[in-house]
Amino acid sequence: MTIPAVPIPILSFIVFTPLIGALVLLLIPRQRKEAARVFAATVSSFTLLLALWAFLAYDRAAGGYQFVERISWLPQLGIHYYVGVDGVSLPLVLLSALVLFTGVLVSWNIEDRPHELFAFMLLLASGIMGVFVARNLVLLFFFYEIAIFPKYFLIAIWGSTRKEYAAMKLVLYTLVGSIIALVGALALYFVSPSVPSIWMCFGSWPPGGPSPGRWRCLDRRCASIISGSFRFSWASR
Repeated sequence: MTIPAVPIPILSFIVFTPLIGALVLLLIPRQRKEAARVFAATVSSFTLLLALWAFLAYDRAAGGYQFVERISWLPQLGIHYYVGVDGVSLPLVLLSALVLFTGVLVSWNIEDRPHELFAFMLLLASGIMGVFVARNLVLLFFFYEIAIFPKYFLIAIWGSTRKEYAAMKLVLYTLVGSIIALVGALALYFVSPSVPSIWMCFGSWPPGGPSPGRWRCLDRRCASIISGSFRFSWASR
């Protein structure tokens, strides 16, 4: 079966569909709980279909990063909207979309503030999938922090035993992790401000090795230290 080429910026659609859906969901009148559930299910199923389309359309023979989108954001600071997926990140995007859809169905009968519940779930999914598609440190950190906000409320409001304690503990852990990640991101920028992507977060060089002009002052030891700050931050989540 031949999967047709993707004619749209599908990664942006996948990431921002839940985000837009969360905002629209809050506009639905509070008394219309069933409408909120149906809308959340529609948004999550559409997101899942987009992720499945991207997964099936991915050229496994070619490999590498595909569906790449790059838009100048703050060119004076070297910041761009830069996303793409490879054979590792794309299955994670699909898995996240599947978990979102399943989570909406599992939470269908919750009567306590379903509008906010599903809005936070959609926002969380948007942040998580944004992390997987990000090819830029600023974008990675941006989506990384977006995913923190809804987790606190999901635990504090709809959690079970000692939910307030668990939510506050999450905030403390994520705050420390965010500070460490921010220090690592700033260190990477000041050590090698021309680095355009997140190669160094994983301690690996781009194909063909580093270019002295483009990757100046970033040796493997430095890359390992900066990489360690991100790994510690992610482990704290």
